[in-house]
Amino acid sequence: NIQKSALALLGTRGFLAHFIKKYDVLPILFEERFAEAEADGSELPSVWQGTTKMKLQVIQAHEDMMTRLYILSVRWKDPEIALDWNKKITYELNEFFRTRDVKRAESEISFLEERLAMVRENSLRQNISFLITKNLRILSLANKSDDYVFNHLSEPLLPPEGSIIFPNRKLFAFLGIIIGLLVGCSAAIHLDRKKLN
Repeated sequence: NIQKSALALLGTRGFLAHFIKKYDVLPILFEERFAEAEADGSELPSVWQGTTKMKLQVIQAHEDMMTRLYILSVRWKDPEIALDWNKKITYELNEFFRTRDVKRAESEISFLEERLAMVRENSLRQNISFLITKNLRILSLANKSDDYVFNHLSEPLLPPEGSIIFPNRKLFAFLGIIIGLLVGCSAAIHLDRKKLN
């Protein structure tokens, strides 16, 4: 499945390093450390550190088992940057697989056309022609659309200005109070039973 291969590629340091270098992402990923380095001449973060941060904190990709859709989300403090990175990552994944498949299909077509010129047996010629047609379909599909592997079912949207998606502080405060009450009540009941015995 090409989508699963794309998700696997997304998790590789090679792909992330390419993305970081091409779009100059390090100064955004490590804004504070770049400011410190400018002020005191300290060492800048490496691309390796950038790929680690991207893998662990920024990019999340998975297949939704209910809908069988592949979901790519980019989390960043600036939603406009997250939206931009989401679009660029999708573009880079599509381009990687499009380029790979076009090269592979063109190479196979060239090889098969050479073989077709040498073969005289009709059934073999039909099989080779079928394989050439199959590779021509791959070329057509790859060159037809920008969305070769992934596409956005709907355009990613920015949250309303000022809204905080995560962490939801009100929810965490409410859950903290509830959990605190439950733990306190449980401890009180346990101590009360212990005194009765």
